[in-house]
Amino acid sequence: MVKEVISMNGFQLTADSYRKAAEQGKISKEYADKECKVLDFLATCDDTDIYNMFDSAAFNEIAKSYMRIAVRELVDEGVLENDQAKAVRNRYSLLFDEKTAKEACVRLMPLPLLCGNNAIIDV
Repeated sequence: MVKEVISMNGFQLTADSYRKAAEQGKISKEYADKECKVLDFLATCDDTDIYNMFDSAAFNEIAKSYMRIAVRELVDEGVLENDQAKAVRNRYSLLFDEKTAKEACVRLMPLPLLCGNNAIIDV
C-alpha cells in the first residue's frame, strides 16, 4: 500500500486548526470562517505574491506601528536616546518609498521569505 503524502504549508495547517476548533465548539464558526478566508488565500500565494501585497502599502501602517512600539520600548529601556529613536523612525518611513519588499528581504535575509510553501526560519 502506497501512502499518499499531502504537502501542507503553515497557512493551511493554521486554517485547519481553526476549522477543527470550530467543529469542537472551542471557537465560533463565524470566527473560524473569517480567519480561514485569509489563511486559505495565503496558502495559495508564492513569495512574489506576498511581496506584491506588502508593496501595495496595505500593511505599511501596521508595520510602522510595530516599529514604533519597538523603538518606544528601547527608549524606555534606555537602549536608545530620543534623537536616535527619531532617526530610526524617519529612516524606516523612507524605506517604504525607497525599497520594495523583495529588496528589503534580500538585503537583510538572503533566505526565502517566510510564506507559501517555504520553511519557517529564524531571523
